[in-house]
Amino acid sequence: MDILTLVGPLGTGVLLGVLGDRLALRRENGRDRLTRVHDAAQALLPPLRRLRDLARDSQHEAHHPRAWSEAMTAFSRCYDDIGHRFPDSWRHLRQSVRSAVGEFIGGAAMADLDKRMVDYPLAAPDPEWRMHAVDYLEYVVYLVQQWQDEPNRRRVLLGFDAWLAPRGV
Repeated sequence: MDILTLVGPLGTGVLLGVLGDRLALRRENGRDRLTRVHDAAQALLPPLRRLRDLARDSQHEAHHPRAWSEAMTAFSRCYDDIGHRFPDSWRHLRQSVRSAVGEFIGGAAMADLDKRMVDYPLAAPDPEWRMHAVDYLEYVVYLVQQWQDEPNRRRVLLGFDAWLAPRGV
């Protein structure tokens, strides 16, 4: 009996064991990633929906600048906590949301950056910019929901300016 005859089955067993461990670790890491994606989306959706709802409601109801400031600050804090979990191509998300909201309400959208803006008067209501803000925020909410449901599928989230360009604005 030679050495290959003795070591062959043992080597195969060791190799299969190592491969099995690697696959189990990869599967476990995949489940952990899915959990992190789900948790990130769950955290981000409420502040996004709050901003969208403020924009929607503003057609019929004037909101105090503080309501917008608080909503924008909540979104920004949430982004600070979980933004690292988003796809790399979504790194613009905070700035894009701030741009969409800011074009509609003005300086209060920057309250998380400058506390003097917390009670800053809102810009004069403009139905066109309100609809752009609502539509963009709905687009973002929809993509975050899709990302939550299917995190392995690549999605393109356009920045506000790129999203706005085909609309001729």
